[in-house]
Amino acid sequence: ELLVFLGLAGWFGSPLLPTYAALAWVAFHTSIVVWEEPRLSRLFGADFTRYRDTVRRWRPKTPMRDDAHPHRS
Repeated sequence: ELLVFLGLAGWFGSPLLPTYAALAWVAFHTSIVVWEEPRLSRLFGADFTRYRDTVRRWRPKTPMRDDAHPHRS
């Protein structure tokens, strides 16, 4: 979504769209970190903690090669 707003800002030459995009991203990120993650932690406990420790919040990890995957034979 952030990239869409930045692209539109470039397309329309608007200096306000990047500001809006940055503020919207900060609000979204804050709501996830302050509200959603603690709620999931209360609901799922140790399962969510393990999940949170192994999964990135916003960017996916690069795929592992088949021969480097620990659970494949």
